[in-house]
Amino acid sequence: MSFELDLRRFVKRTDEKRPKFMRKILFQAFKEITQLTPVRTGRAKGNWFPSEGSPEVKVTDEKESSQKGAPADVSRVLNIHVTGRKDLYIANSLPYIDALENGHSQQAPNGMVKITKEKLRQAIESGAISPD
Repeated sequence: MSFELDLRRFVKRTDEKRPKFMRKILFQAFKEITQLTPVRTGRAKGNWFPSEGSPEVKVTDEKESSQKGAPADVSRVLNIHVTGRKDLYIANSLPYIDALENGHSQQAPNGMVKITKEKLRQAIESGAISPD
């Protein structure tokens, strides 16, 4: 399942500022999602991977994000999209990440990606996060 954060209407500044703005959004989203991810063993939190161009589809047993892991199907993806640029992604391929996103854990009854997407939308619209 994919959640897209479409930033076309938010990015009206010069082309030079777009890459920096996109990285700012990506890292803020990554921080928010990982902070909201429930922790039992730490594996779910450690399997969020930011990437550019296509979602990272690996799975690791590590409790923190790393470059280890074997390919898997992407279960949960936040796609940050601006026309004319490479898409940015934050993906988690664990088989149970959808259950966590859908409130299976009391630690995150409203999910992680949905909440992060809404927080970012509000921050961008209010100007709290801007290309400047």
